[in-house]
Amino acid sequence: MRLAGGDFDRGFAALGQLVDLYPQSQAGLDAQDLISATLPRLFADETGLHPKEAARLFFENVAFAPPGREGDALIHEAADKLAALGLYRQAAQLLDHQVFKRLRGQERATVAADLADLLLQARDAPGALKVIRSTRIAGLTEAVNERRRQIESKALAATGKNEEAIALLSEAPAASDLKLRAEINWARRAWPEAARDYASYALSLETLATKEEKSAAVRAATAFLLAGDRDGYRAFSAQAAARLGKAAEADLILSLGDVDRDQFLAKVMDDYRQVYGGEKS
Repeated sequence: MRLAGGDFDRGFAALGQLVDLYPQSQAGLDAQDLISATLPRLFADETGLHPKEAARLFFENVAFAPPGREGDALIHEAADKLAALGLYRQAAQLLDHQVFKRLRGQERATVAADLADLLLQARDAPGALKVIRSTRIAGLTEAVNERRRQIESKALAATGKNEEAIALLSEAPAASDLKLRAEINWARRAWPEAARDYASYALSLETLATKEEKSAAVRAATAFLLAGDRDGYRAFSAQAAARLGKAAEADLILSLGDVDRDQFLAKVMDDYRQVYGGEKS
């Protein structure tokens, strides 16, 4: 009756007490089934529950989630809904239970990456690092290993361990690893390294078509100039501009040369000669 009226707190409490007192009775088993069937309803609009309240009720009764894949899918779906609302900490609570209480082996390591990613978004980098390192296992697919590696690297960088983060990606084969290394070097203002990594990433791509790919090319050119590497800038900007074609980013990359000291001084001298070249000193 309480569940039907939307009083989930007291409804779950009454059913939970029945389970505690008579766990093996038919009434106790029916109570468990009713809790299990009610959990998916908590996030429905018609309940009127605030997402944080729904998350609390779900977590307090998550032990009654169905066993096996059905229950795991239910927990993951609830976590996704919370994450979509920006409730990363609450979503992480649900996946923490799933990772450390329900799953084993490769599936555990895979979902652990989701959990660690949520913790990063909740600004808990040490927690994310702990999750990744405590769920290592051999035999994972390259895609899963790549994701776990990148999350660990982001967590290391977020805790100020930039050198460890870079080292973790130094031998990584994926283009996304190279891009992440470039982002870390950019964030720590290691301009020569950022220029090298962004340039390598941009030039390794088949096209420079997406906004993200074009942005990488612009950052590469910018980093070369910030590093004082004029030759590197000129070599990269020529290649990048040719590949970008008529994109606005091509003009931007070439216009960055206006702050190139050597080009600027050469232009000044040419202009000076045009004005004063025919006069005797």
